[in-house]
Amino acid sequence: VRAPPKGTEPPTPSRPTVSIELVVPRGGGGGLAVIEGKQVQLTTPQYELMSLLVERMRADAGKPDELRGYVGMSELMKLSLDVPDPGEDHVRQLVRRVRRALIKADVGDLIEARRGVGYRLRVVPRS
Repeated sequence: VRAPPKGTEPPTPSRPTVSIELVVPRGGGGGLAVIEGKQVQLTTPQYELMSLLVERMRADAGKPDELRGYVGMSELMKLSLDVPDPGEDHVRQLVRRVRRALIKADVGDLIEARRGVGYRLRVVPRS
């Protein structure tokens, strides 16, 4: 058995695409994330985080995968974190809460982190 000639390997698969729809209820107070048909109720800060991550992943469509979709800590500290002077620990706690909500809804952990860069989605949201 011979290996295929160099340069003819199939391209490595990109990130999986997932259906993500963010819905703001009429009554206010958070929102709903519908991910692959599964509903996840989110508080206002959690909804803002997911919205920012989804929007950044979509906006960075032309960037290489290793750079695509990251949101820095300074941007995340501007979310509605319900504290007068939010810090990095508040953002980390928010990310943990969103991860728990996604895992509890049987969606999986869709958020990844890179030290010194920020957070992003592990998947690409379908348009």
